[in-house]
Amino acid sequence: MLISYALVFFALGGFNLARLAWGDMKELLVDERISSLMTGVVLAFYLLEGRVLELIVVLFVSLFVLGWLKKRKWVFGVAEGDLTILSWVVSGLWFLGVPFVYTFLLLYVFGICVMRFIVVGRDGFPASVPISVAFCLTWVLAVLV
Repeated sequence: MLISYALVFFALGGFNLARLAWGDMKELLVDERISSLMTGVVLAFYLLEGRVLELIVVLFVSLFVLGWLKKRKWVFGVAEGDLTILSWVVSGLWFLGVPFVYTFLLLYVFGICVMRFIVVGRDGFPASVPISVAFCLTWVLAVLV
């Protein structure tokens, strides 16, 4: 059963993240409707498994951490739209298992560091790109392991 959730989450999430990253690179704007759709998908997963209290705790902690990241925008380069993306990605990966969250966060931080190195001296970069890359690499690693 968890495999079917993972397949749906990674397939929908990967496609939607690709669209979000493309829009973010093109217009520097993240479409909130796609993030709302994926938040609903994650909520449905938790509701179907009867893990709503766990979702509330995960969202509370992730919103606290994401709020902290938002205050340090100059370090992490995340905007409001990127925070909504991160909230459903982290919540969905938590549903699948803690190793998914750790893998994603390690790849995301690595991606942020690489992007910072590439765009030194420029105005910034779309933070949805490292999110998308880390998400897809997490999917690939999950399939391989």
